[in-house]
Amino acid sequence: MSRRSKIETKVPAKIREEFEAELVAGGFSDYQGLTDWLNTRLKAEGLDVTVSVMAANRYGKTYQEEFERDMAEARQTYHVTKIAMANNEDTEGVVRDATIRILQTRLLRLTSSLRKLEEAGDDPHKLAETTAKISRAVADLSRTDILSQKYKAEIKKAAALEAANTMAKSAKDAGVSEETIKRIRMDVLGMAE
Repeated sequence: MSRRSKIETKVPAKIREEFEAELVAGGFSDYQGLTDWLNTRLKAEGLDVTVSVMAANRYGKTYQEEFERDMAEARQTYHVTKIAMANNEDTEGVVRDATIRILQTRLLRLTSSLRKLEEAGDDPHKLAETTAKISRAVADLSRTDILSQKYKAEIKKAAALEAANTMAKSAKDAGVSEETIKRIRMDVLGMAE
């Protein structure tokens, strides 16, 4: 079981968020300067907390990994959407699917973080409440994914039916036999399944 960071446990959320913004703005470098800034900020708030450069560095490295992972997810979603738009595909569906995958990944990470908090001795009632919320979110995501798959199948089926009807009409106008038209319709509709 790893010890939790002093920045996580002793620094108020508002100041921690400011520190994270400073980390990003500074390109995750100059930890001496960042530590001095943080300690000055804590002192200005009247808090009797001092953070070491090593603690700031450890927290900064962990935050940098999370930040870079989040940025990679955002870039991936952007590229998938850009490719889908270039190919005139269902951009809404592509973005929705990518978003669902990203949320699933984040929920897994959150579950892992909760396990660490539980091992560190955090309030079990709060953890249970958060776990219940995560479970609901996963269920909602699953329902959304199922509805999305059903919608795609319905669209594919409707397009195939329209194509089969158009082909049958064209074939009939061209004098093709009813038997051949039936086979064409069955083949086109079979591709939609």
